[in-house]
Amino acid sequence: MHSENLPENPRMNQNDKNEKKEFISLQAGPRDHAGEGLRGSLEVIVGSMFSGKTEELIRRLRRSQLARQSVQVFKPRIDVRYARDFVASHNQIFFPSITIEEPAEIFNHLLPQTQVVGIDEGQFFSSDLVRVSEELAARGLRVLVAGLDTDWLGQPFEPMPQLLAVADVIDKPRAVCVVCGSLATRTQKIRIDDEPGANDPVLGGENVRVQVGGRKEYEARCRKHFVARVDAATPDPNDFVSEFLKESPALFKTPQMQNDEASV
Repeated sequence: MHSENLPENPRMNQNDKNEKKEFISLQAGPRDHAGEGLRGSLEVIVGSMFSGKTEELIRRLRRSQLARQSVQVFKPRIDVRYARDFVASHNQIFFPSITIEEPAEIFNHLLPQTQVVGIDEGQFFSSDLVRVSEELAARGLRVLVAGLDTDWLGQPFEPMPQLLAVADVIDKPRAVCVVCGSLATRTQKIRIDDEPGANDPVLGGENVRVQVGGRKEYEARCRKHFVARVDAATPDPNDFVSEFLKESPALFKTPQMQNDEASV
């Protein structure tokens, strides 16, 4: 008897269908592929600074908007580096957001039609972020949280480790080590001796765990070149080009640009 003439195994076929359905629904996001309504999920994006966490968060939020899903985004009040009412990446990519102090405030702002909730800089929130994220997912919402997994001492940055433990999807983008160019997973705090209070224990010195900053205060490093203390900044050869442009800008102007300036 040939195999094609064998009767189908109903149990095997049903299992295959279920496995395929589960795979598709996970890839498709919170909306069940079989049309059974919204299904909650918790997605966590973690990594060092300059690894593209916020960019990835914004990318997913924009894709949700393209799918005609209602989106709301929240950020901690402490983060006002680039804009107060926008989530912003270090590369100046913005997305409108609501600023809150405590995670539970999300419920005060949550709209009935909201399907996707984005939360940036999760490490700056209290441990209640875990409970709030779980409750939002239990309500059928897709919850996206981005944040640092370790602090500048290389220690787990709560509450992100707890979120990772209960997440449905975890992504860890990596930065580039400024010392050797390899993949970076650590955030190195650098010394700023020329700024007032930079090394003061209260204003931002070595004893302060939470200090909001950017490229002037931190840099990405690999495990090999990371040190669990404030370290000197890695020299940037591109700084020479920037200074040279300031001193001799005419050397990099086209004839048309020079003519335009002369005619003014």
